[in-house]
Amino acid sequence: MSAARVLAGMAVAVVAAGVLSRCSTPATSDDRPQPPISIAGAVDGKPSGSPAVIQMPGAIELDPVARFRPSAMFSVTATSTEFRLRELHSSRRLVAAAIEAANSDDPVLWANAARMTLPCNYEQAFMRGKDIHALYLEGFAKANPGKSLTPEQLDQIDKDVARQQKRVYAPPGYLYPPEPMRSNVNAVVAKVAADFDAALSARDENAEGELFSALRLKMSRIEQTSSDAVRDAIAVQCPGMGFSDELSKALRAARERGRVRGDLGVQLLDARGKSKDWSLNALDEKDYVLLKRIVDERSPSGLAQLLIGPAGSGLDTRDQTGLPADAHGPLAMAGYWVPQLVACEFGLADCSADSPWFKTTCMENGGCQASDFASMLRYIMQRDGLDPTYFDRQAQRVRDAVDAGNLDALGIRRQRRQ
Repeated sequence: MSAARVLAGMAVAVVAAGVLSRCSTPATSDDRPQPPISIAGAVDGKPSGSPAVIQMPGAIELDPVARFRPSAMFSVTATSTEFRLRELHSSRRLVAAAIEAANSDDPVLWANAARMTLPCNYEQAFMRGKDIHALYLEGFAKANPGKSLTPEQLDQIDKDVARQQKRVYAPPGYLYPPEPMRSNVNAVVAKVAADFDAALSARDENAEGELFSALRLKMSRIEQTSSDAVRDAIAVQCPGMGFSDELSKALRAARERGRVRGDLGVQLLDARGKSKDWSLNALDEKDYVLLKRIVDERSPSGLAQLLIGPAGSGLDTRDQTGLPADAHGPLAMAGYWVPQLVACEFGLADCSADSPWFKTTCMENGGCQASDFASMLRYIMQRDGLDPTYFDRQAQRVRDAVDAGNLDALGIRRQRRQ
């Protein structure tokens, strides 16, 4: 089984273990620009510009150097971009903020624009406080214009709504669950690894629902308060899902402008997108030279796309050193979280409590009372009994490889000649 297929199978297992699902019933949204609202400051119900108002109980204090700041290898422009990202991430409407980022002339803002609306695609956000039954009826009407629901369909919708209601308001789940739940997750992972297609076709929604419920966190009062505050604030930012024709148009126009300017980030997207394979360990000569140029030139545009774009999933970020053999959750997420941490260190992304990475991880795995994304990951790992420095160490390893221009250490390699 290929690495990509194993990871895809892992994703199915993680779904079974409780990673929050998305719902396909979008609600209408008002994407007009609104005054900013700070996620971290929403705990007391009032907008605030402060980066954090709740501190983590019992979390260890690590090297302060690990708190993310722009690298000296980038100019002040990168720092300005990071602060602008933070402003956009705290906007009242994330779709409107993403459109603004895409319409800017900053290729790093454009690289981040498509990720700004990620929290809006979580059911805990866009369904929170909504009439879920009405959303299901609306979805049926759109999919079946002119048709009436049968009694059987109405009964099924009632069951689906009840199940959906539980998921929307369920607490976050463990990243690395305790026993005996961990053994159940390991059994799912083993089935996926043995036969991905069979595991996918044999999925049991009821069994997954039971496992999902068993893996929910039992949170302290401060954890519950901060979790509710973040979800409430995201619900304001996401009156509907994070899709918009205007946003898609703005992203396409920005990509075309980047082509005209010769942005290396756009060249990377165009080059790797053609192959429909974002792995980086068997590149043809042209793509390898492009990646080498991006790293050697410290291209903000190119590195932003390499770290937080689709190509980031192909970086070598899944070192298991220091983790138990069955730490499936951390390993599955390392491919996403580690590049984001590095991008924040370089000033090419925002890892504040208003960032998409913070918001989505809060909804999935808790730690919502943390001051930033890096602190959140340390808290989650420590809470679940794992090495809290794991993601810091992986981020440092990737950063060192970029600084040294060591493409092999990043998993960027030429295709072997036959």
